[in-house]
Order: sequence, then C-alpha cells, then structure tokens
Amino acid sequence: MPGQRSQLTMESPEFYYDVLAEEAQALDIWETEYMHVLDSHEAIVDWISSTGLRPFLNVLRTETEREAFANELQRRVARGYELRADGKVLFPFRRTFAIAYR
Repeated sequence: MPGQRSQLTMESPEFYYDVLAEEAQALDIWETEYMHVLDSHEAIVDWISSTGLRPFLNVLRTETEREAFANELQRRVARGYELRADGKVLFPFRRTFAIAYR
C-alpha cells in the first residue's frame, strides 16, 4: 500500500510554525533529542517495532517477508549504531514541541 510510507512523518519546526502562525498570537517551538541507552542493536528494533515500524510490517503479506525485512533492518541497525565501551547502544530520539498561544 503506497500510503503506508506517508504515515510516518517528522516535520521541521518551520513546518509547524507555518501551520500554526495564522491562528496564534505567539508560538514557542523547540526540539529535544533524547539519547535512549539501550542494551543492544536488537533492543533498537524491538523498541521501534511497537510503534513506527508497524505500518511497514503491516503491508508485508507473509511471515517470511516480515522476517526478511526484520533481518535486513537488524543488519542495518548494527551497522548504523556504534556499540559504546560498555556494550550499550545510544539511540537518538528527536521530539518537536509546539505551544500556540491565542
């Protein structure tokens, strides 16, 4: 389903400003990046499996396709996130906050 990819979005603070500015007297917009300390690369995949990964897994038709996808994702996560000296993995998680005042 082509629409599945569009379910997962992360817009810039500028986007939210443009959307809210006409309706607000003032705006506060900021971003925070949380560094989740996880036990392993597998823990990253487990963490995203409960939320953001669901739309991608839901369009796969068979358990074999889901397993192949999960295995490839696991390989890429292992390449993309460095193990720290204590064996943990830092997983950055960005959040955008906005308060619109009327």
